[in-house]
Amino acid sequence: MESIVIKISYLLLLTAISLLVSKTNSCLTGDCSQPAAIRHSQSHLHHERIKAIKIEILQKLGMKKPPNVSLANTTEEEKRKMYRVYKQSVQENNEISRDLYPNGNFYAKRFYSLVDTGEHPMTDGDSNSPNSQRFYFKLDIPPPTIPTNRLTVHTAKFKIYKEEVHLENIYPPNNIDGKIRLDVHLIREPRSNGGPLVRRLIDTKLVSLLEPGWETFQVKEAVDSWLVSPDGNYGIEVSFSGSDDKNIRNFVTFAAGYGEEDEFLNDIDTSEDFRPVLNIHVQEVPTLSRNRRDAADHSELCDVDDGRQRCCRFRLDVNFRDIKWGDWILSPKVYNAYYCNGGCPHYHKPASTYAIIKSLMHSEGVSPPPCCTAKVLSPLTLLHYDESIIPKLTVTAFDDMVVEQCACS
Repeated sequence: MESIVIKISYLLLLTAISLLVSKTNSCLTGDCSQPAAIRHSQSHLHHERIKAIKIEILQKLGMKKPPNVSLANTTEEEKRKMYRVYKQSVQENNEISRDLYPNGNFYAKRFYSLVDTGEHPMTDGDSNSPNSQRFYFKLDIPPPTIPTNRLTVHTAKFKIYKEEVHLENIYPPNNIDGKIRLDVHLIREPRSNGGPLVRRLIDTKLVSLLEPGWETFQVKEAVDSWLVSPDGNYGIEVSFSGSDDKNIRNFVTFAAGYGEEDEFLNDIDTSEDFRPVLNIHVQEVPTLSRNRRDAADHSELCDVDDGRQRCCRFRLDVNFRDIKWGDWILSPKVYNAYYCNGGCPHYHKPASTYAIIKSLMHSEGVSPPPCCTAKVLSPLTLLHYDESIIPKLTVTAFDDMVVEQCACS
């Protein structure tokens, strides 16, 4: 009789385990609704997330508790003034974060090193000025591998080798203090036929006349414009200022060839290349208009009740009045912090190449799976009272307070 009871108990246990596994697998695929216990836990998690945000704000402000604003004596004029400052800060932060690209790091960065050809397009308005020198680089960069993508420039550095200057060639010598300013201009096509070339200053640098070596200039603006309009590539121009002598070649001689070879390595071309060079890092990124980008962001927003189990971004509204902070935080009244949650099945929203490798390793059972976490965060700007004895209005920007994108990492 006892053995029969044990067998029945064992069968009941196996049945319970089977039902539990079935229920779990169903939930992982999003085919089941959330039970009441999970809904209660969601409410608890919401409370804990709000609590964590409150702690973070106070810590970043160096406060232990919210300020007592009963002693504040702020005029309406001061409030209007600080609100204008707040709006300007919000606008600047929006401009900084508006060009965040989804999957922006998926494609590898490509490096190109282009040398000066010694030639440049001539126009009717072209002229050879003694106080400047032109350089031209043919932008031979392959188009994106996917037609709907575009290329973005991460870095573009123009490097020229400045040779030693002989002071006896400089006239008048009393105008020289050992340094000279070099200006780099982007050359654009004339506004009219026969008109002068348009020059735009893109970088400037104070350099030593007496010490030879490489000088590097940031010319990303030039390469950006050439990618958009290849026919508008008229090169870049280096000019100088700081002396009455108007001939740049009396001051700065730029190397145009190779140095001497190492006599001990005659079988290998070891001569240093001193030619002017343009080093570029470009990356392929998806092309999204503002409206399409907004639509993409919206499509990534999930609802806790839709049964979605994969990594996604969810709303997290923080109402400062509801959390009893409306007296000392004047603007915004409400903001959406968002949060990330969900599973990371194979190749779902990889945050990086490392995440892809980690997912592949997990599929082989040798690594834990990637975790759903924030990939892109933006700042939050607050107009609030400080903790002075007599609290004053101030504007503070908090980094990484709004989740813009979620990914598996």
